[in-house]
Amino acid sequence: MIASIDHRHILYDGSCKTTRQLTIGDRLLPANLNPKRAENSRPDWQIGWTAIMIGDGMMRGRQAQFTAVGDSRVMRDLPPFPPKCKLSIVVPGKEYRVTLDGPRRNNPLVMSLKRDGLWGKLSKDKFIPDWVFRQPKEAIEKFVKWLWLTDGCNYGERNSKYTTISSRLASDVQRLLWRIDKKATISCVWHQGGFCPKGVWAYHVITNWNNNLKFSPGQIRSIEPIGEINVGCLEVEDAHEFIANGVVTGNSYDQDVGDFSG
Repeated sequence: MIASIDHRHILYDGSCKTTRQLTIGDRLLPANLNPKRAENSRPDWQIGWTAIMIGDGMMRGRQAQFTAVGDSRVMRDLPPFPPKCKLSIVVPGKEYRVTLDGPRRNNPLVMSLKRDGLWGKLSKDKFIPDWVFRQPKEAIEKFVKWLWLTDGCNYGERNSKYTTISSRLASDVQRLLWRIDKKATISCVWHQGGFCPKGVWAYHVITNWNNNLKFSPGQIRSIEPIGEINVGCLEVEDAHEFIANGVVTGNSYDQDVGDFSG
């Protein structure tokens, strides 16, 4: 961890010390990555179909659609259909497609995807919208389940994996798993052949559904000066700790603005 010399840290016993006051052996309070005020849960159709369209949907042109075989995992556990959408039979008993039931304009699913900035995104550019991270834990668990049923494997088991060619989506999935107290790591593998004859990096988000994150006090082992560097002050509403590029960091609202002026 890197901190300014006057940054205040909350210790496990509830007391507070600045960086200059910390000593070897002090135990810091674990980070709290959950928002103080979660949003009200959105409708299941929006949670589920946002996840499915991110995972394996087509979101560009004149149509928004999702195609799957009849005995696939996702077809056996579909969320409620979005308003003005329908299930069509492509090959009787084998292949089905969920499409818009009428014009694209003013369709609730399309409007939701456009507000999220997902409309028109290719697989390599997909991501999870911010509102998903602000949902209650139960809603996030639903989102993750429906996302996993598209491009994931072994949902609910050990050594479960979700695969994407979007590095941002992989990072988002990892952070979303952390929000529901699941351990998650990312591995990167070069994939060539099949749908990518020229080759592409594939990102695997790996988790164990039976192994939850356990936060314990962090005990200080060493304190070392690293010299003077330029720093900025960033505040995030409703949370002291937050994640930036996979690193847990915290607000500096308890310091004087003058500490950061040039």
